[in-house]
Amino acid sequence: MTGIDSIPLYGVARQYKNLREEILDATDCVLETGHVMDGVQQARFNTAMCIRTGRVHSTNVHSGTQALILALRALKNRSTVDIPRVLIPTVSFVATVNAVYEAGCLPVFCDVDTNGLMDLDQVKNLDSIDIIMFVNLYGNVVDCDKLQVVNQFFGRSVPTIEDAAQSFGADYKGRQSGSLATISCLSFDPTKNFNNYGNGGMVLTDDVNLNKDIMSMRDNGKQSFHTEPGTNSRMSDIDCAQMMVKLKYFATWQSRRKQIAEYYTRELANTDLQLIRYNVDVEPAYSKYVIQLDERHALISHLNRSRIGTKITYEYSLPSLPLLRHSVNPREYTQASRHVRRCISLPIYPELTDAEVEYIANSVRLFQNTV
Repeated sequence: MTGIDSIPLYGVARQYKNLREEILDATDCVLETGHVMDGVQQARFNTAMCIRTGRVHSTNVHSGTQALILALRALKNRSTVDIPRVLIPTVSFVATVNAVYEAGCLPVFCDVDTNGLMDLDQVKNLDSIDIIMFVNLYGNVVDCDKLQVVNQFFGRSVPTIEDAAQSFGADYKGRQSGSLATISCLSFDPTKNFNNYGNGGMVLTDDVNLNKDIMSMRDNGKQSFHTEPGTNSRMSDIDCAQMMVKLKYFATWQSRRKQIAEYYTRELANTDLQLIRYNVDVEPAYSKYVIQLDERHALISHLNRSRIGTKITYEYSLPSLPLLRHSVNPREYTQASRHVRRCISLPIYPELTDAEVEYIANSVRLFQNTV
């Protein structure tokens, strides 16, 4: 690989190298004021994210997991049942099911389609659900029109939560991801396409009362005068100032991600790999580039020898987790089992050079030609 060093899976270090002066300047500006929490930068970031997503309200929180927990608790407060049943996909990060339990709700699983998205057609097999929490994996977006079909099936409007941790920047029929549900949740984890250098997340909604509940709960219940329990789940002004720096470049970064994804797709189209297919109504965010194959571990070894970073996208389905072993039979969810056995992620971030992108695609093709 002449002229190319090892290629990491994520581009955090490269991004920081490019933004270092602006990031440090933004940090200094906050520290010089002495207001590192609940200051001007938090308000600026919240407003900017409302403008970006078309939402009325946005509240920064400490992590994507906290965003999900607060969203679920806010909807639970409105529920007519003590323990709401929350529909979640069988494939996602463990935070999805953890958040359901932390909020005092009960998870109900819906298997995924071949692209890893919740298959809402399966809702007809369920007796009842109280909340739908759909997860937009890999920069794709769930077919949101089917949410209306769910409402018709149950004869009522079921509140929804959009986990947009991997889809910020995506577009569904002209609407931004982050605006596609009763409440939308973002994560700014370093692995995301819009990332913080530590933790961070956001809750977005158009409902003023839900927003009041969320704002109160994320600050120890202060705004409700401690009539409801809360937690300390705020981002610092330093985090928000740094995210404002990155927001300036987000559109450019997304264009580069799209360019890389389209190159991979062209170069890998005539192989035996199963590529993610995006919904026709979606302009994807390309937060991950995931391929599926039976010989996953052999490809990982091949890419490691080629000094290309990769990762098993999901090592397990949520129904197979030990914490659910007494309540769920993972064998019922055949598509999830197949999906998690076959998926890996390739590097995709704006700082990759054209030569690196070409090398990655060539390395995958070379492996395919030898199996």
